[in-house]
Amino acid sequence: MAGNPHPITGITGISTTANVSKSAFISYAKSRAILVMQSATEIRATDLSGQLRLTLFSTGMEYELDVTDTTTPDNGVTCIRDANGLGFFLIVNRREKLTTTRNYYVRTDGDDLNSGLINNAGGAFLTLQRAYDIVKDTLDFGGQIVVINVSAGTYAAGVNVSGGWTGGGTLYFSGDTTTPANVHISMTTGLASCFYVSAPLPGTLRIQGFKVSSTVVSSSGIRVDTPGLIHVGKMEFGSCTFAHIYINSVAVWILRVAGGSTIVGSALYHVFVGATGSLYSNTLGASLSGTLTFSFFALVLNAGQIIDQSTPYTGGTITGARYHAAQNGIINTAGGGANWFPGNAAGSVATQGQYL
Repeated sequence: MAGNPHPITGITGISTTANVSKSAFISYAKSRAILVMQSATEIRATDLSGQLRLTLFSTGMEYELDVTDTTTPDNGVTCIRDANGLGFFLIVNRREKLTTTRNYYVRTDGDDLNSGLINNAGGAFLTLQRAYDIVKDTLDFGGQIVVINVSAGTYAAGVNVSGGWTGGGTLYFSGDTTTPANVHISMTTGLASCFYVSAPLPGTLRIQGFKVSSTVVSSSGIRVDTPGLIHVGKMEFGSCTFAHIYINSVAVWILRVAGGSTIVGSALYHVFVGATGSLYSNTLGASLSGTLTFSFFALVLNAGQIIDQSTPYTGGTITGARYHAAQNGIINTAGGGANWFPGNAAGSVATQGQYL
């Protein structure tokens, strides 16, 4: 048979006299983590790769395999025969350790059963979440760079960076860094944010080249609930029901290292920092367009910090207060003055808040 078969060894009661390649796998039942084979005589072992998620029913553990690739050697996954003689439980999944940059691709015409490694409809993923889950579950970064490249189009779902990846390094979510509006994450249901960081980061996360907007209740363009280092590049911020950027965690630093971002939609806050989180930027300044409304353009609470030493904000007709700092929160504009942030009402401080 085609493929790169390997025998089972060291498993009591399982025959080691025959191999099976990926071509023998013809279907799967996700809820039971059973792979159905062409015949019981072909059920032995094979190399499989991390491209189709199955949940092991008895333990709830998740593993990966590829049921469509019948030729490519992969990372030694061992299977054992189920009692009915027709299926295998997946019991081992080794991480691939990277030695160079790895690229994955997401497209509106992709499929989450694809490998994600080829930038066409037959190779790319459909969702950002699938791309991140593969990165998180199957790779050891080895200090390398992984780039999730997202092609032009509108995506109804964002991504929850839940559970950190392995091996440090840097993870990019990269859209169109010239015209971010070409890659639009427009959420109407689902996650609390287009980019939601809900687990501590083991390395640097970079987000660049996206338009983000959401009509989900209390949702944000970017939300960070856990410690980590995040760089936000050129973006376009559409309407969000809560904040464009919401930092709600200890020791989070978001550095806007690329200029040229635009704000084209309203929110309660453009940036809200709380829970002793920190936002530092030397290029946070953005251009605004249209008639926009904010409760506070910049809000900091609970010993959070906003350190904004960027270029000035320009454009738009902005309604709302410029800033508010309270509960030991600090906003530092490096002498930018009371009108540094856009708005038609003065900013304010309360309960040991500071504006510098």
